Amino acid sequence: MHWREREHEAAYEAVAADPAAMATLTQCGLVKFFLCPFMRAQPRLLNALVEYWHPDAEAFMIEGQSLTPTTEDIYFLTGLSRRGETVDLHTFPTGERKVEELIAEYCVAGTNTRTSWIPVNNIINIRLQTILSLIGRITGSTAHHQATRAHLNCALRCLDGQIFDWSTTLLEAMRRQLTDCRERTHRNFGFGTILCSFFFERVPCFSPRMTVRGHLASFPAVCRWAALLPRQGGGRTVESFNDDFFAWLSRQIPMIEDYPYAGIDFSRDPEMPVPPGEALGEIGKSPLLLFFCLHMLFLCLFEIYIILLGDRVF
Repeated sequence: MHWREREHEAAYEAVAADPAAMATLTQCGLVKFFLCPFMRAQPRLLNALVEYWHPDAEAFMIEGQSLTPTTEDIYFLTGLSRRGETVDLHTFPTGERKVEELIAEYCVAGTNTRTSWIPVNNIINIRLQTILSLIGRITGSTAHHQATRAHLNCALRCLDGQIFDWSTTLLEAMRRQLTDCRERTHRNFGFGTILCSFFFERVPCFSPRMTVRGHLASFPAVCRWAALLPRQGGGRTVESFNDDFFAWLSRQIPMIEDYPYAGIDFSRDPEMPVPPGEALGEIGKSPLLLFFCLHMLFLCLFEIYIILLGDRVF
C-alpha cells in the first residue's frame, strides 16, 4: 500500500502571504485545514493500521476492542466544519457548461481543452485553485492537479462563502479508501496523516514514544503530530516506526482513549464560521457533557429547594 498525499508548497506559501486569499478560506471554513501540514510518510505504520480495519463493521478492531472513527474525530483532528450541507461530489451538480468552456474561463490561455478534467495548476484565480486543491485533500484524491466539473462548481460556491459539512465528506471518503485498501482493490491511500493522527490520539500506545506538547484551544490536533514527524521534501520516506517499535508494540495492551480532544475548543473561534441562521457555541459540545452539566444543575437546585423547605418547616 502506498502513502499518497500531494502538497504544493510554493502555491501554499503564496496563499499564506495573501490576506485576501486567507480571508476567503476563513469565510468558507477551510483555513484551519489549509494550515494543517502533511506528516512524513510512514508506509509501514500505515499498512499495520489498515490491517485493523473491518469493512463490514466500518470500524477498527484492536485486540477485541472496536474503534469507530466519527465526524467529531475528523472535526477536532483537522478543523474542518461539520455544519452546513453534506457534500457528495459524486452527485454534486456539475453545472450546464462543458469542461472546455470552464477551462476557457478559469484557466490560463493556451490550456489544453481536449480533456474531461480541469487542470488545477492552470487556474488563474489563486483562491479558487487553493480551494480545489483542498477539496482534493478532503476527498483523498491522489491527483490533486485535476478537477471535475462538480469539484469546480463546489469550489465556486466555497469562493462565495458557502460553508459545507466537510468532516462528513472526508470521513466517508476515508472509509471507502480503507475498505478498498483492506480488500486489496486499491493500493493508494490519501489520508495517511489523518489516519496516523487518529490512532495517536485514540490509541496512545501507537503514538511516538516521546513527549508531545498538549493541545492548544483552537489548534487542529493533526498539527502537533505533523510537526513531530515533518515532511522533508522530495517525496522522501523515513521510517520512524521500525522493528524495535513494533516489537515493543506487540507487548502492549492497547487502550482506547475516551476523551482525546480535551482542551480543544472551536466553539467560538472566528476562523470557524457557521452557516447563516446557525448560532455559535454548539460546535464540539459533547451530549454526555451537556447531560452531566444539566444533571449537576438539577442536583444543586434540588439541594436549594430542600434547604428552603427545611427552613419553612422549622
